[in-house]
Amino acid sequence: MTYGYSLSQDAKEKKGLFSRPAQFDHRLNGTYFKWYLHDAKELIIAPGRWKKKDWLIFGGASATAAALVFTVDKPVQDFFDQHQDSDFINGMNKVLNPFQAMTVPIYFGVIPIVYGLIAKSDRAKKVGLEVLEAQLVTSVVHYPINWIASRTRPRDGGEYTDFNWIWTKDISEWTDVDTSFPSGHSVLVFSSAAVIAAEYHDKKWVPPTIYAAASLIGVQRIAQNAHWVSDVFYGAVIGHFMTKTLVKEHQKANESLKTGEPIRSSFKVFPLQYAGAKGVRLVYKFY
Repeated sequence: MTYGYSLSQDAKEKKGLFSRPAQFDHRLNGTYFKWYLHDAKELIIAPGRWKKKDWLIFGGASATAAALVFTVDKPVQDFFDQHQDSDFINGMNKVLNPFQAMTVPIYFGVIPIVYGLIAKSDRAKKVGLEVLEAQLVTSVVHYPINWIASRTRPRDGGEYTDFNWIWTKDISEWTDVDTSFPSGHSVLVFSSAAVIAAEYHDKKWVPPTIYAAASLIGVQRIAQNAHWVSDVFYGAVIGHFMTKTLVKEHQKANESLKTGEPIRSSFKVFPLQYAGAKGVRLVYKFY
């Protein structure tokens, strides 16, 4: 028989710089900007709360990226180098060239907001604001990895093994950073895709369509010699999974406000008996 003693407490919004706001909606106000601080904090401390499944995903993604470096990066780059004048690449560039680094936030974030204002759609405005916030906050993870790995881009003459790790440099060279790994474009577009897919999950065609579009932009970055395959893959992983964490935070707050049920954390004490030994098991859960 399993039984236990439980102590629960309301995780009410506190008046702190990094506290969780009461809700995430379509309004551009002080509460919206509080989410930037809260979500940045959540991403930084998230590994401390990861479960076995999360560590397996992280380890699997990292191992896959390493495998891609030594098995796929060079052959794929050689293939695209040999087919730069193909109709496929020319057509892809013509369609996707507008989606450059500074315009990705405009297409995926600003346009939904403008549409929402014109069509009076709170849902579209919320999506646009959430996309912009997610793109900026995931940069908290993206840019430090760029700095640590400092991988040379293919178009800059780099070989697939050219990782100039920060610990191999003199301190005077720390500001000389190559930004191939991971791909910033992949982080941005897959972060956007994660928000849009979550918000429009009720429309079955939206998630596969938006992720296909994000993947095509990643392919274009490889074809342009801006990134290696492993750069795009790892950027996609960061953009998708980190943003899913943020979206869950927003959904959690909104659901609590909607149902009237407070966000709760719990502390439980269970009796434990194993191999003749007796004791207690303590479990503290964050929600």
